[in-house]
Amino acid sequence: MAIELPQKVVSDEWFSRNISLNEFNSAENSLTFEFVRLEDNLIVECTTMADGSFLLEVEGLGEVGHYSYQAKIVNALSGKVSYVATGRIESTVGFGGQVEGHDTRSHVKKVLDALKAMIENKASKDQIYYMIEGRALSRIPPEDLLNWLGVYQKKYTDELNAEKRANGKKVDKILVEFI
Repeated sequence: MAIELPQKVVSDEWFSRNISLNEFNSAENSLTFEFVRLEDNLIVECTTMADGSFLLEVEGLGEVGHYSYQAKIVNALSGKVSYVATGRIESTVGFGGQVEGHDTRSHVKKVLDALKAMIENKASKDQIYYMIEGRALSRIPPEDLLNWLGVYQKKYTDELNAEKRANGKKVDKILVEFI
């Protein structure tokens, strides 16, 4: 009976889930979700469907941030309350709502760019003080910088490949044989 909600949603966008709870008949029970963040509180009553399932429709969580949620079933005949799910969901700013100058690079890409700039002796003040395992880039020996460059280049390639797979694109595999 796992109820799975998305881990991230855009703050002002609608999302929905069809939820089947076999042990709870939708004719006798109602399902309610409560989303809570600091002083924000959103209660959403699910629609009962003809097939006995429930439909959760959220028109947007509103404020950006992390919300905790709890789902409860209330039996209309007995008044008995059963809590059937708890979790967390993050409400984020949509792409068009980003502030001007927002850096859309991932953490891995930022570190990779800082490493490359440091190796090429073109690092900005912010890049020089970028921290890896508690050490500023300016304090890392050149051979360690090259090792970190390899590590972060691999992480970035993995990140790009994961994004391609998520978008249904084929990821080329390079096979290497050492003799």
